[in-house]
Amino acid sequence: MTEINPEFVYLNDIAPSIIQDIRYYSDNNFVGSRIDGYKANCAMMAHQTALLLRSVQEDFASLGFSLVIYEGYRPQKATEHFLKWSQDPLDSKMRSLYYPRVNKSDLFNAGYIAKRSSHTRGAAVDVSLIQLNKKLHSPISRKRKLNDGTELTYLDDGSQDMGSHFDLLDEASWHDSNLVTQEQSQMRNLLRSQMQKHGFKMYQKEWWHYSLKNEPFPETYFDFDIAPSTKNKFLLYSN
Repeated sequence: MTEINPEFVYLNDIAPSIIQDIRYYSDNNFVGSRIDGYKANCAMMAHQTALLLRSVQEDFASLGFSLVIYEGYRPQKATEHFLKWSQDPLDSKMRSLYYPRVNKSDLFNAGYIAKRSSHTRGAAVDVSLIQLNKKLHSPISRKRKLNDGTELTYLDDGSQDMGSHFDLLDEASWHDSNLVTQEQSQMRNLLRSQMQKHGFKMYQKEWWHYSLKNEPFPETYFDFDIAPSTKNKFLLYSN
């Protein structure tokens, strides 16, 4: 474990009302196990990223929503874990839930996983929304038909229905996909409008992924572990 960069912060210290469920700390992700470098269920990121998220959260609170964050800073060792996993053809236990229509060996070339990520620069977040009067819960598998007739599994964790769940690596997750309903597209657009208003840019193939337009460390890929904060407990499954 390398030393934590002093310009990085715990999101909970800046915007404690944002709900956190860091999926790569758990086995509820496309790999199916905890990812290297995740020692705590908490979001870290560059200070500038956290300040902008706080502004987004304030705007959404006035609309009756809270942000949910699934991923912030990502150590480079985590991306290397993804790469090693993608090269193991015998491990496909999570395919039906997270990449049902893409071969795992193609996930990097298809643009769903990056060998060099803005997450590792502390400048990206994976987010969704939840109504202020609701709570996250453990994901429940539900069958769902897309507009093209394809039936996929939707993992309902209580967050706002965006048409596909976080880290479903599929065309249904493309921001402007015509495979989801008009209402689901409207929710994606609401998220996009507020994130862009506060200095984030979207990634077309993942409705949840946003990165800073002006990054503080555009050429630096950090590799320190995500360790527990000594200050505060982190919000999980609550507002």
